[in-house]
Amino acid sequence: MLEEWSSLGNDHNRMPSNQMIPLLALQSRDLELRKALLSLQSFPVEREQVEKEVAAEKQDLADARMSVKEAEVRREEMEADTEVASDKIRKLKNQQLEVRKNDEYEALTHEIEALEKKIDEIEEEELTLLDEIEEQKKSLAVKEAEVAKNLEKCDSVLGKIEADEDLFRARLSGMEQEVESRRAEVDPDLLSKYDSLWKQIKRPPVVVPLEDQKCGGCHLRVSNEIDAAVQAFKPVYCDSCGRLLFLE
Repeated sequence: MLEEWSSLGNDHNRMPSNQMIPLLALQSRDLELRKALLSLQSFPVEREQVEKEVAAEKQDLADARMSVKEAEVRREEMEADTEVASDKIRKLKNQQLEVRKNDEYEALTHEIEALEKKIDEIEEEELTLLDEIEEQKKSLAVKEAEVAKNLEKCDSVLGKIEADEDLFRARLSGMEQEVESRRAEVDPDLLSKYDSLWKQIKRPPVVVPLEDQKCGGCHLRVSNEIDAAVQAFKPVYCDSCGRLLFLE
């Protein structure tokens, strides 16, 4: 890959190590920026998690309120059933005043007694239900207070996430400007090669030191030719992973 650098011109045939300093400074800022951009993705995740907690709290409260409402509907139905039975008893008693035969009178009496028993059962069940409703309402009041407190905390967390994200984005803007400033300090041809490496190599850094004839990126031993070129401060690639090598 030594030939790829011939386009840099004769002045770069023996590039002093200090000419790599601007490129290394750029890479340092690039790595920081890319790490920051990955961190930026955490804000939507955190926000979604809190919003799910908010939705769950509201749903729990809605379920508790619905439970009380359903119990009150059942109580209203019981009252309606009691009223229907009482009305029927009144009618049956009026019929008793008109019948002439004992067996008809007894039949009406049995029917009235059955309805009265039904009313007693409904009223007993209704009393139990009233106690349950009272307890549910007490629990609901506690639940409403807890949910209100939790929602307030969630709102505070969401506000902090938003503030942190705004601050983070402001810092990112400064980091992006720093990267652009550093790019302007790098030789254009070298910068072009650097940009190409970022597209080719999945795991940065793309510019790494050579130590003991081993690449600082893949940690594999380079050829003697590559080692000699690096020792001569020439810009060359690792013959295994393709990263740009430099001599510290």
